Amino acid sequence: MANAIDFLSNHHGFIFYQVFYRKEKGKIQDIKINKHVNGKGKGAEEITKDVIAQQSLKVDTVTGATYSSIAILKAIEQALLQ
Repeated sequence: MANAIDFLSNHHGFIFYQVFYRKEKGKIQDIKINKHVNGKGKGAEEITKDVIAQQSLKVDTVTGATYSSIAILKAIEQALLQ
């Protein structure tokens, strides 16, 4: 399948997230955060741009939103492994 969409719903401490991604020709083309319930971690959602640009989960966390950044990266990782 050229395009695939997958999702993960999980809890990481006090953060709830649901992530969808689209992969084409072996590369992540798009990541959508469908649901992200957090404290002050809304800014962490920008981390998806870095993941797409670098095609890697080994990106810097967002300052001031470390826990949400880690939770989003974990959600992406688990969705990609499914």
